[in-house]
Amino acid sequence: DVTRPVLLYVHGGMPDYFLSKRYPTGFEDLFTVVWWEQRGAGISYDPAIPRASLTSEQFIADTLAVTDYLRRRFSQEKIYLMGHSQGGGGARHLAEKYSDIWAGVALLAPALFNVEVTANSKITKVPLLLAVGDKDSLITSSRAFSEQLKGLKVAHEYIEKPGLDHGTIIMGAMPEVFAFFPKHVKPAR
Repeated sequence: DVTRPVLLYVHGGMPDYFLSKRYPTGFEDLFTVVWWEQRGAGISYDPAIPRASLTSEQFIADTLAVTDYLRRRFSQEKIYLMGHSQGGGGARHLAEKYSDIWAGVALLAPALFNVEVTANSKITKVPLLLAVGDKDSLITSSRAFSEQLKGLKVAHEYIEKPGLDHGTIIMGAMPEVFAFFPKHVKPAR
């Protein structure tokens, strides 16, 4: 639907869009949702894909290509980005490097390793939600990232969900994500 804002979802180690059929997110009522599968994952898996092309750099290039296509296709200067796990780490990187193309970013149990945020970091200019389960082994890095943002007085939403782990945070954080994005929705052109 070209009249709605666009939300690009970037999965972690394995695609999880199929969860939305069993556990509807409701995002489709507000957004045109793109459940994108990364190169070589899910139905885009092809044994002929050279393993050498499955790199972080290629992931970033592919995500930017998809984003640029969506921005052109739907005539939107900025779109929304949500990522889980490895996809959340990639989404954080993309929000930092290309802050001017994101209307808002939600990171679900993101893979954040040795991330430093400064007053000059571009991610501080993007509406940001960070959600992690308190049973997730990545909780320490998520807390540290949130503390860095707090120290810089960067407005963001940080949520620790009791009883949730790395996988269950996807559906478990949907009510918060669903509440977050509408606060930052700008009408499509």
